[in-house]
Amino acid sequence: MKEIEAIEAIETTSSLETSPLIKKQEELATTWDYTLFMWHPISMSASVFLLTQGILYVATILGIFGLTIAVYNKSLRNKRHIQSWHAIFGLSLLLLITTQLIFGLAIATFPRLVFGSTLRAKKLYKYHRAFGYIFLVLAWVTMFTGTQVGRTKREFDHLYVWVMTLVVVLVGVVERVNRQKIGF
Repeated sequence: MKEIEAIEAIETTSSLETSPLIKKQEELATTWDYTLFMWHPISMSASVFLLTQGILYVATILGIFGLTIAVYNKSLRNKRHIQSWHAIFGLSLLLLITTQLIFGLAIATFPRLVFGSTLRAKKLYKYHRAFGYIFLVLAWVTMFTGTQVGRTKREFDHLYVWVMTLVVVLVGVVERVNRQKIGF
């Protein structure tokens, strides 16, 4: 009789460990990490939106904030950094955009000091603008690669939605390109 009660107690304990209530508690334990990490895609999406609008200052600040959240989240979980194409593109792009911002500020604010003359700075403006368009396309590609990583892919694996969105954005950006201002 005692053996049967002991077996039933073990079975009851095992069923509790796999019960939906226990699973929900385990999910809630990791919710804080996901709540913190949710600011990464939000800030990066806002950054790319502002980049598309040509507002580099705020876009760069939001990009740095998004990168900080991603690095902090990886550190919390003791995971290796810069392991995906999304991370490689994102970090590289943030460095390029920061350089682009500094270059644009030099052209607009200190043309004589940095470039020797206003005329020489104006001649370099076309490169600033052309690289801006290239970086914008790379920013959207980086966002696309983010949709193909880990949790996002597991929970929303609809590749056609992401591809259609990227194509629509690219068509819109190409239509906005002012070829006369690039002047190659």
